[in-house]
Amino acid sequence: FKGCVVWIDGLTDPPAEDLGRLVLEGGGKFCTTFESRATHVVAANMTAAQTKKLKARKRGFAKPAVYPQWVVDSAARRCKLDPGPYLLWRASGPTNEALAVVRAR
Repeated sequence: FKGCVVWIDGLTDPPAEDLGRLVLEGGGKFCTTFESRATHVVAANMTAAQTKKLKARKRGFAKPAVYPQWVVDSAARRCKLDPGPYLLWRASGPTNEALAVVRAR
């Protein structure tokens, strides 16, 4: 997680404290409130309204929003995995208003 600032939003399984510990142990940083320096958003779910609110906070917010399993799997493999298979919603591109249908493995 070196170079990552992970924003853990809402209730997650495993809990935010455990996810944060994994990020810290992997050389990254984490926060539990919105920070513009965040490189990744981790959440268990996010409604269309929450997505819209998040994007309104910072125009051009193009950070991947991923399921907590991304942190767990990345820590287990000791490397930052591609967030693609773990996307909660698409952060940029033509589908930015739609929630991604991709589920964490």
